[in-house]
Amino acid sequence: MKNINPLIGILTTALVVAISIIVMMGIYIGKLSKDIRILRGEETTEQESVAQEEAKEIPFTQFDTTFYKVEDCAVEKIECATIAEKIDYEFDIDADSSMDKLTVEIDKKGNKGVIFKINGREFENGTDMKGAKFFLVDLNRFDNTIEVVIYDEGENGKSHYLIYSKSGSRMKLLEDIDGKELYLDEIGKVTSLSYKAPKIDPEVFGKYYEFEEGKLNEQTLNAARVKNIEFTAEGEYFTTDINNLDDYYDMVGLSKTKKEIETIDEDSLEKSEITKLTAEDKFEIKSFTDDYNIEVELKDGRKGYVISNYYIQNFE
Repeated sequence: MKNINPLIGILTTALVVAISIIVMMGIYIGKLSKDIRILRGEETTEQESVAQEEAKEIPFTQFDTTFYKVEDCAVEKIECATIAEKIDYEFDIDADSSMDKLTVEIDKKGNKGVIFKINGREFENGTDMKGAKFFLVDLNRFDNTIEVVIYDEGENGKSHYLIYSKSGSRMKLLEDIDGKELYLDEIGKVTSLSYKAPKIDPEVFGKYYEFEEGKLNEQTLNAARVKNIEFTAEGEYFTTDINNLDDYYDMVGLSKTKKEIETIDEDSLEKSEITKLTAEDKFEIKSFTDDYNIEVELKDGRKGYVISNYYIQNFE
């Protein structure tokens, strides 16, 4: 029987151990590299990837791209009321190869409510905010920057979104957009339906924004984009003369300082030729006014304006 040199066995064992160590180091380095990319915002976690895949695409008639609700496509999100003391996020939000720390902090000692900071510097406080939410979002996934959106529930349904981007060492407020929902297509377009605008079906936005070179530029919808499409606005109001709205307020004795109408006098509305629309009242859009009303032509031939019931119930 041939004797096996003990040295060969020792070398074999050492080789197996060395290979195992190399493999484990490769796995560790790969994981570490991925963690660094995630921390920098260059790669999403598996959980975030699943969330993005599940984010519901929303097509709007006037746009060629699909949109997402901000809460569905956010890189990070938090309801401020759920924070015990503070929460930090680290991202390279302006693509300068330096990590930024974003902090959402509950102000327990003062009266600021929620404090929002960038690298320790306060850029917004939620003294009067209700139901505040914080989002890290990518307004344009091709520009390597991350933006901040803060939601404020507001009073009496007057919710709005504050949109910030980093400029130098500070956060700059790009826009304060009112509305219940904020929609992004993640390639630059941002929109929300104002509480002052009539709610029509299918939904359109008379005003939206384009995110370019760190700015949100306001755009208006050209009615030609929705030509030959039938719309409805059940529960909203129609008038042939936009000045009839002022006549209605005069008729019910409201002054310009009064804000609320506790009950709507439908008889007075009819006398002012302001009628409530039903699901059967179909129309085409002709244009949009500066104060959110929509110029339309009803299928029965009447021409006039669709007015949000916000203006009937709230006098501003």
